[in-house]
Amino acid sequence: SSEEEAAAVQPSVMVDRVEPSERIRLSPGSPLHQYSSIAQK
Repeated sequence: SSEEEAAAVQPSVMVDRVEPSERIRLSPGSPLHQYSSIAQK
């Protein structure tokens, strides 16, 4: 159903709404991960 498809897409949609700094912090593989962590201290 379309509702099931929407539920499957929801996680990525929520991530897109997260602030860029938060998105970087939540992405350990990002080269900016350490910089973001330092900046928030």
